[in-house]
Amino acid sequence: MSEEASFCPNCGHRINANDEFCPNCGYKLTPSGSQAHRGGQHQTVADNVPPRRTSNGNHPRGNKKMKPLTKVVWIVVVVLVVALIGGYFFGRSYYSKTNQVDRVISAMKNDQEKRLAGMAETNDPNFKISGAAMKPTINYYASNKDQLSKLRSQFMRDNDSPVTDNLQFKQDGNAWLIFPRYKLMVKPVYSNVSTNLNGVSLSVNGKQVTSNMGAQKSKKIGPLAPGLYNITTSGKVNGRELHNNGQFNWIDGASSVSLPLRIITFTVKGQPGSDVLIQNKKVGTIGDNGNLKLSNYPFSTNMNVQVQMKGKSGKLIASKPYSLKETDDNNTIEPKFDGIATKDQADQVLHGLWTDASGADNGVDLSKYFDGGNDNPACQDMLKMVKSYNDNDKIDTFDTEETTDSVAPYDSGETQVTYHVDYTFYNDDNGVSVHHQTFEYNAILVKKPGSDNSDALPFVIKSNQSTKKVSDSTDNS
Repeated sequence: MSEEASFCPNCGHRINANDEFCPNCGYKLTPSGSQAHRGGQHQTVADNVPPRRTSNGNHPRGNKKMKPLTKVVWIVVVVLVVALIGGYFFGRSYYSKTNQVDRVISAMKNDQEKRLAGMAETNDPNFKISGAAMKPTINYYASNKDQLSKLRSQFMRDNDSPVTDNLQFKQDGNAWLIFPRYKLMVKPVYSNVSTNLNGVSLSVNGKQVTSNMGAQKSKKIGPLAPGLYNITTSGKVNGRELHNNGQFNWIDGASSVSLPLRIITFTVKGQPGSDVLIQNKKVGTIGDNGNLKLSNYPFSTNMNVQVQMKGKSGKLIASKPYSLKETDDNNTIEPKFDGIATKDQADQVLHGLWTDASGADNGVDLSKYFDGGNDNPACQDMLKMVKSYNDNDKIDTFDTEETTDSVAPYDSGETQVTYHVDYTFYNDDNGVSVHHQTFEYNAILVKKPGSDNSDALPFVIKSNQSTKKVSDSTDNS
């Protein structure tokens, strides 16, 4: 007996007699299996059952569920789309020219040399970009903060009217194929350093470049990043270590540099026993002759000389710094003390005082010579002395002659003056009698309040007293 063809009652697909489910649509063919037993005979539920058709002649299909693999594919697609959209907006912001410029400027401003090096490139094959190499660039802008804002403006203007040609901000390809990527293009600088002696070493920013610049006494340095550099030459002369250094702004390029090791011979004049200081370091003591000679002393730019001593009051005082110049070679210098009178200025005050007092009448005005005027006790003593001579019957008239012997700092802003006065007293009652006396004095001078060196009398007397009688004699005729 041949088997008759069987079809799925749901979709009309051909099925086998032992199928429990339709292999096409999954329709369950019988409640408990593909066959049912009726009256001892096996019958296929779908035997000879014509397939159902829809009104348009097609076989109906059941609702087929989406497979798990299909769901995963759709989830992945959605995630990728979201990631691409987010990545686009992130990239557009991160790679905007403004943000790329600001990252470079921020690295310079915040002393981040390694970060700056990561954003820099060069076309010079001899220049190796690194954090250490870019440090001088950062140092320059740290010392010239106003130039940093100008540099940013240059980068944003596509380098139009640049403040420096050695630092440019240029596009270097694309990121993710669509976003412009910029780089700090660095054009390195080169220089030639020369000196004047053999066996001189050369250092750049504290790092020795060579221990001997050779017979030509010069050395080419570079490539270097544009920036701030300290160049130093060093060597020994007459057993002394000599240095010459200079600071150079090479942001726009480097020029040749001459750093000779200079020596100078000069004499310092001052009070015997005073210490001489150069750059705040003691180098010698002024001798009894009032001089200290320094021969073949290392000379450098901005070299200051001071004289330091104990004032007559016992306090330590120092002169104003004297800026040593090359023209001082083989010359004598005399550092000045602030507010301290020179010998000529002291003589001007004292000579004027004693000239006005000589032979003066009672009530003479001597106030201009004294600190505090007539209220100064020293001024009052002078007026009493003049009056006593005028009231003395044994003195017809008198003359005085002052001679300044020495000046020395007494205290800060005070000068001690040692001087002597020759007195001549005349009496002709019983013939002509001339009496001579010489006294030594010590006076303390101070600067007149509100005066400067252009004043006719910049110093006045703070105190004045006789210290001893030097001589006493009488001539009779």
